[in-house]
Amino acid sequence: MVLHYLDLVKAIVADVSETLKGGRSAVLESNFLWEAVREEGLTVKIPSAPDEGGDAYLSPNLAEALVRPLDTVVRQLALQGVLAETRDAQSERTLILQIGEVERYAGSLIIAARDSPSGVPALEKSLFASRLKELPRIPPDQRLAHRDEHWVLQCVLKLMLEHGLCVEHAGLYIFPTLFRTTDGLLTDIPASTPVFYEFSGAIDNIYSSLVTAFALAKRFGIMRLGKNRAEFEGEPGAVCGLRKEDQGPGVAHLDVYFCDQVPTDTRDLFLDFVHDHLWEHGVEMVERIELRCSGCGHVFDEVVLRARLAKGEDTVLCPINEHRNRIALAPRSSVPSAEQEQRIVALRGEIAQQKREAVERAQKTIQLEESPPRQPRSIRILHLSDLHVSASDDVDSLLGPLLADLEDPREGVARDGVDYLVVSGDLTNRASPDELGRARELLLQLIERLHISAQRCVIVPGNHDLSWDEDVYEFKMKRQAPEPRDSRLHVEQGNGFLVRNERRYPDRFKSFSRHLFFPLFQREYPLDPHEQGYTALFPEHGLQFLAFNSAWEIDEHFPDRSAVHEVALERCLKRAADDAGSRLSPGAPLTRIAVWHHPVTGNEKIAADAFLERLRQADVRLCLHGHVHEDRADVVAHTDPVRKLYAVGAGSFGAVAKDRPESTPRLYNVLEIDPAHRWFRVHTRARPRTGGAWGPWATWPSDRPGERRAFYEKPLPDPLAPGGQRP
Repeated sequence: MVLHYLDLVKAIVADVSETLKGGRSAVLESNFLWEAVREEGLTVKIPSAPDEGGDAYLSPNLAEALVRPLDTVVRQLALQGVLAETRDAQSERTLILQIGEVERYAGSLIIAARDSPSGVPALEKSLFASRLKELPRIPPDQRLAHRDEHWVLQCVLKLMLEHGLCVEHAGLYIFPTLFRTTDGLLTDIPASTPVFYEFSGAIDNIYSSLVTAFALAKRFGIMRLGKNRAEFEGEPGAVCGLRKEDQGPGVAHLDVYFCDQVPTDTRDLFLDFVHDHLWEHGVEMVERIELRCSGCGHVFDEVVLRARLAKGEDTVLCPINEHRNRIALAPRSSVPSAEQEQRIVALRGEIAQQKREAVERAQKTIQLEESPPRQPRSIRILHLSDLHVSASDDVDSLLGPLLADLEDPREGVARDGVDYLVVSGDLTNRASPDELGRARELLLQLIERLHISAQRCVIVPGNHDLSWDEDVYEFKMKRQAPEPRDSRLHVEQGNGFLVRNERRYPDRFKSFSRHLFFPLFQREYPLDPHEQGYTALFPEHGLQFLAFNSAWEIDEHFPDRSAVHEVALERCLKRAADDAGSRLSPGAPLTRIAVWHHPVTGNEKIAADAFLERLRQADVRLCLHGHVHEDRADVVAHTDPVRKLYAVGAGSFGAVAKDRPESTPRLYNVLEIDPAHRWFRVHTRARPRTGGAWGPWATWPSDRPGERRAFYEKPLPDPLAPGGQRP
C-alpha cells in the first residue's frame, strides 16, 4: 500500500495523541518517524500506521519524495514551537512533542548554573554522565522517566549550544548573560569607544550568541567574562571587547572597544562580525561613532568625526586643549565589500563547525541507560607542583608521559579516573604572559583528558608566578621617608630608602590572574592580599579545599618572605564554615585540605607558622605544598591523637636537574582518600630521566625491614568521635 505523506503525518499524530492521552512517553523516537523509511535490498519499507497492519513498499525515488516533505513539516512545526528535535550520539533523530518539558528542564538548568556555588554561572559537563541527582524547581515526583529525561536533556543542551545561550569551556557549560559581577581585571574601557550600537529585540539572547560565537572562533584569543562584559585577548594587550548596557525593556547599548595593540585586520573582522551578527538576527540597530578627547574628556560631534573620516583623515584636533586625538575606526558600511563578506563567511563556517562539534560532544556525554550502582572507589586527587613551564615548552611532551602513567592499565594509580586536580604553585619561571599562556594550555588539555572541570581544580601561585618586573618600590631620600620606618616596607639604599608602594604592590599577581587564573576559571584571582584565600566544597565526596597564597609578600628584595596572610586565613575559614554549614547534611563526613606553595617543615619553611594552629583547630587534616622540589611527608602536632596535620609535598613536576636536590627526579603525587574518610594514601611517581617514562618512586619505608614502597598511608581521625576513631 502506498501512503501519501500527509496520511503518514496524520497516522503519526494520531498515534502520538493516543500516547500522550495514556500518560506515556512524551518522546517520539526515530524508529517510528525517521526510520520509517529504510532501504531493504532494492526496495524501501515503510511500516504502516499502527491500526492498519501489513507493510507497504515504495521505490527509492518515491520514498525520497515522501521523506523530503516530512522534513519540511517537522522544520515548520519546530519553528512554530510545537516540537523540538534532537539527535543521539549515533546521529539518530528524535522528536520531543511536549515542548513544555523542554522549557521546564531548560529553566531548571539555567537556575542551577546561575546559582553555582563557585560564583561562575556554569554547569559541569560531567554532571550529565549519569542521571542528575536533583534539578532546581523540579520535585523528584515530577521528573520524567529516565529514558524520556535523557532525550529532553539532550534536546535542551543541543538548543542551548546551537542558539549560543552557553559555551563549552574547561569542562563546563558557561552562560555569559548570568554573570553577576564584573571583575576588576577586565580591561579599562578606552575613553572613546570607536563604534557602539543602539539596538532592540531579544537583548540577552542576541548578546549571548554574539559572545559565544567569538569564543568558538578561537582566533580572537583567550576569553574573560563578567557582568555584561566580554573580552578576548590574542597577543598580550591586544584586547577586543564588548560591553552591554540595558537602556530599558528590550533596548540596549552595545560598546565595541579595542586596545591599541590590536592589529587593524583583527579589529575590522571583529567589528564586521558584530555588525553582521546583529543584522542576521534581524534587530533594529543604529550604528554610532563616539570619541572623547583623551586629554580633557571633550565629546566630539559625530558629524565632525564622519566628515574627517570621509576625507581620509584619522585624527581630530580638540577645540578645548588642541590635543590631537586618533579616530580609532570608521563604522562599518551597511553593505559589506566582497572581501569583508568573504572573511565573514569563513568566520561563520569556523564557528558553525565548532558549534557542531560541541553539540556532538554534549550528546555523547548524556547516558541513555541508567548505570548500575557501583561500589564506591577511593577519591583521587592529582597533585602537581613546581611545573616551571617555559614559553618554549611543548605541551604534548609534558602531558603525554603524565597521562600514560596515570592511565597505564598495569601500574596506573588512576587508570579508572581522577576526581580533582591540585597545583600548588610555581607553574612558570617568571610569570610572563607567554609562560602563563603555555601553562594555561597545559591545564586546559589536562582537564579535558581527565574528564573533570575547572571547578574541580585548585590552583595557587608560587614565588615564580608573581611578576618580578612590576615596579612596586619608590626611592625616597632619608629625610622624605616616612617615620617610623618598617623593615617590611623600607629597604635602605645609599642615601635613602626604597619604600613599598602599597597601591601597586598587589599588582605583582596581575599577570598570573589575567593570563592564567581568570581565563581558566572565568573569575579573577583576587589581588587584595586580604582576599587571597578561597574555598571549594564538594558535598558528594565530603571534601573541602582551602587555598592560600604563601607568596603574597615575596618580592625581589625579600625573596624568602613566605607567609599566609592572617586576614585571608580568617576570612577563608569563616567562608569554609558557612559553606559547609549550609550545604552539608548533619553528620556528613568532611575532610578539609589546605593548599599553598611553601613548606611548613624543614628547610625553606614558612617562618611565621602559628597559622597552623588555626587550621588544626578548624579540623584541616592535610596541607599540600611544593617549592622545595623534593618529596616530603611530615606531621604537625604528631603527638595529638586527633588533630594531626599531615603536610604533603609533591616535589617538582618540571624543574630541570640543576634546580632539584641531588639525585631527586621530577615528581608528582596521586592522593587516595577512603570513601568513608578513614584513611588517605599518597602515591609518589617519578621521572628519573628527561624524555623517559613516569613510574613508581619507591622511597617510603615499608612494614618489612629493608623494603621500600612507592606510597604511604595514614589514618584520618574523626575529631568528633571518641578517640578520633571513625566507625
